[in-house]
Amino acid sequence: LLKLNGHDKVLDLGCGWGGMLKYLQDTGHRGELTGFTLSKEQLTYDRQKLGLNVSLTNFITAPFEHAPYDRIFSIGALEHVRPSELKGLYQKIYDALVPGGLAVHQFFSFERESYPASGVMLQLFFPGSLLVMHRNHVEAAESVGFRITHDSIHDYKPTIRAWYDRLVKNSEESQALVGLEIHNRYMTFFPIAWLFFQQKEAALHRIVMEKLVK
Repeated sequence: LLKLNGHDKVLDLGCGWGGMLKYLQDTGHRGELTGFTLSKEQLTYDRQKLGLNVSLTNFITAPFEHAPYDRIFSIGALEHVRPSELKGLYQKIYDALVPGGLAVHQFFSFERESYPASGVMLQLFFPGSLLVMHRNHVEAAESVGFRITHDSIHDYKPTIRAWYDRLVKNSEESQALVGLEIHNRYMTFFPIAWLFFQQKEAALHRIVMEKLVK
């Protein structure tokens, strides 16, 4: 979906432990790769272990100082953008792209009203975040000038099931690392998250937004 040519200047919003940037680096991408994270632990890991160009930056509030970029993408980051912040963020992404540039995002969004009770449970794990209705994402993006060229729905349940199975398999190591209370919290979270998608309260979208050449 990114349609990279190998020399694009790329920004990863919420790059986490650097998996996607590392993949691009390892597969021969020669353009500038940059990532933003809010985690000091991830920052240290990405820089020291992976050799990535990552900064401790809040992509909602901070300026994109090294714009313009050819591609801006995020994986599992827009879920943490509150509804009131959405249009401003899309405007900032739009302004930071070159004409013809692409923004590619993978994220969860609500598919229907009203706010499901399971969303309250998610506050235990993602305090302060609030999923947005998918049509609000599309409307906000289009209102700042983006043209939506791709929007597909994918199944996140296999991923959640894989995480759950691995947690069960590594139960003793997990409890040694974080303690029984946190371990049990995630043993509860994964089935609830699986049901969240099974009941179609939310869906996983991959969406491509193009900044038109004027």
